[in-house]
This record gives sequence, C-alpha cells and structure tokens, in this order.
Amino acid sequence: MGKTPTPLAVTPDPAVLAFTAAIALLAALLFGLAPAWRSTEVDPAVGLRGGARLAAGRPVLRRALVVAQVALSVVLVALAGLFGSGLAALRAVDVGLRNQNAIAFQLDFPATWQRAQRQEVLDRFTDRVSRLPGVASVSSAFPGPFEMGMASASIRVPGSAATALESAEVAIAGIAPRYFETTGLTMRTRQTMTVSLPPAMLKEFEAVRKAENRTSSELVREALRQYFY
Repeated sequence: MGKTPTPLAVTPDPAVLAFTAAIALLAALLFGLAPAWRSTEVDPAVGLRGGARLAAGRPVLRRALVVAQVALSVVLVALAGLFGSGLAALRAVDVGLRNQNAIAFQLDFPATWQRAQRQEVLDRFTDRVSRLPGVASVSSAFPGPFEMGMASASIRVPGSAATALESAEVAIAGIAPRYFETTGLTMRTRQTMTVSLPPAMLKEFEAVRKAENRTSSELVREALRQYFY
C-alpha cells in the first residue's frame, strides 16, 4: 500500500456490457433470422405437401428429439428450483458471524516490510475506514473469518504431564480491538492469564508502559504478537 489510494470500481463496465449485447444480438441473428430467411425461399405449397408426407411416414427421430428436449427441460427446471431453495436455506443458517451488512476483504503488504510498517499502515487504514459515513465498526484479524489459513504455536505448560516430554501445538489468531463487535461473535469462555516477570524486567516493563502511555495488557499482547508472528 502506498500513499496513493487505490479506487475500488464497482460500477458496470461499459465495454463488458457492449460486448455482451453484441454477442446476444449476433446469436439472435444467427439462430433466428437465418432460418426465417431460408424459409422465404421455399414454395408454401411444396412445403405443405412435403410436411404431409413426413407426418404420414412416422418421423421417429423427430419425436425422440422432442421427448428428450422436454425431459431435459423438466430436469433443468427442477434443478434450478432446488438450487434456489438451497440458496435461500443457506441465507437462514446461523454461522456464528454477522453475514449481513458486513464486508470482509484481505490486505496484502510487501514481503520486505517490517511488522511495525504493516501495523502502522493497518492502523491508519482502520482509522480512515471507521470515519466513513455509515460504517459502524472496523477491525482486523489474522487469520480472518472464512480464510483457509491458520497460525499455530508450540507451548509447554509447567507442571503438566501432557507437555512434559513434548510441546503441544495450539491454534492461535491475532485480533484487533472491536473484533467481536464487528463480526458479531460472542465469547463462550474467557480465561485470565497471569504473567510473572523478574524484578529487573518488571521495572523495565513499567518504564516502557509509562513512556508509551499504554496499559499492561496492550504491552503483553504486543509481546505475544511479536513472539508468534
């Protein structure tokens, strides 16, 4: 992301509309007017006599094609109805997230950027979007909702036999403030974590907290994000 904003064009493209209209017109001319033009070259009397002879001769192939066309049309209509009812049912499913009046998208940063650069741009972006008219809340997360990625970390729990010999892999996610409010998620359980620091490190920790005017929770979350990511 640079200083020049990238516009998001959501209006119809005139070139695409013109191409679609041209294809539709060409198809109508090819499959509609061409047979009609050829029919004008046939004598009606000859055509009627030929049609009578064909009717008397039991056109089995023609009848088979008509039956197959009707059967295929019935199948397509039934499948379209099932597809529409399936979409309507999916809209009513409670997925645990706010799926209406919400927009989810992904931001890609240059691979050479440091974490501080990415966080600065993300904070500016969140602030600017939250000021737009009609926007109720904005947040970010990694991995985000419905993304096919995940982040994990290895942990050891002191005094636990499960991690005494081998560390355990746990799934983690980094979320920004107002994430639960924005997505509509609710926390079923909440755990409180206590962090113990040596006296010298605690003194340095307090000095940094006061100098940056931040809370202890913010500094701990920052340290965890730097450790995991």
